[in-house]
Amino acid sequence: MSRPAARCRCCHRSVSAGRNGDGTFAKPTVVQTGGLLPQCFDLADLNGDGILDMVVGNTATGNITLRYGRGDGTFGDPIDYSA
Repeated sequence: MSRPAARCRCCHRSVSAGRNGDGTFAKPTVVQTGGLLPQCFDLADLNGDGILDMVVGNTATGNITLRYGRGDGTFGDPIDYSA
């Protein structure tokens, strides 16, 4: 499991690009975060299944969104938690 090499955020979306191993980046993956005005996010294996999951802190809604990774570069439906 490799961490993404580059990440950025904007309204309702997060963008992640992995490394190709030759000094270039893979095609970016755009993921809907599920929250409003994401302030920060990270990818980590949150449930111990060896697959990267996404956690997002949302400024406008004051909550945290969790999306479990499916193992194919996509994520499950957003789960919101009060912060």
